[in-house]
Amino acid sequence: HLLGAEPVLADVEITRPILDVKKIENLISKNTKAIIPVHLNGRSADMSGIRRVARKYDLKVVEDAAQALGSRNMYGYLGTQSDVGCFSLSVTKIISTGQGGFVVTRNEELGNKLRAIRTHGVENVIDPRKWGVAGFNFRITDIQAAIGLAQIPKIEERIEKVKRIYSMYLDGLDGISGIEPIPVSLQAGEVPIYNEFLCNDRERLTQEMGKSCIGVRPFVPNLSLAEYLKGDNDFFPNSSRYGLHGVTLPSGPGQNIDSVEYVIDQMKRVFN
Repeated sequence: HLLGAEPVLADVEITRPILDVKKIENLISKNTKAIIPVHLNGRSADMSGIRRVARKYDLKVVEDAAQALGSRNMYGYLGTQSDVGCFSLSVTKIISTGQGGFVVTRNEELGNKLRAIRTHGVENVIDPRKWGVAGFNFRITDIQAAIGLAQIPKIEERIEKVKRIYSMYLDGLDGISGIEPIPVSLQAGEVPIYNEFLCNDRERLTQEMGKSCIGVRPFVPNLSLAEYLKGDNDFFPNSSRYGLHGVTLPSGPGQNIDSVEYVIDQMKRVFN
């Protein structure tokens, strides 16, 4: 949007807040340049179907894998199955450098251009012979990079931790009326860094849990509600359901197991 492009939004699947591949083709026009699937909370979009549509219309695919570091599907790691994959290193992620992130691609020309845009338009900062393209200062600091690199050996341990927390919430809240989990497929290799549920009375839940000093976060509003993204015929019934009823319980690899058990006990108190 800030570059003058016009984002065209599509609804999500009924059972998951993930781009519904069946909704894409009807939204493609002669001006369409790319498809951007979001692997929300480690859930895999239908990359096979998305790539098939992209090939048919000669479009690029950019994966938003900000919440999917370490997540897999049957084809491999999410964020590596398209032209470009984008990852986040913010606070609650499997690896955190405080803020920031990184981009991956197998296209050498595109990689060189991305590095140039990152550093004032100069791809080769060791021997900068020319100004290649207009660029910015998007460089991560050496200290942030060192903090991130030091965490790489801990990735598998942290993935197992968040999977354990997710399973604890599923088991602990199973059968409670008024709240239901938004599924993540551990069996398929998806990694749930967040623990997301649908709640019939979200406001009451957040208020009651707040009395126990537990932060239950409502989902952010649907993108379709942003004035600068509204279209003439916007109708996203599936997405609206998540936007109106979705909540995130305390999450992340840094969560203490005792704290998760306390959250579950307080959730039972609220709903009972």
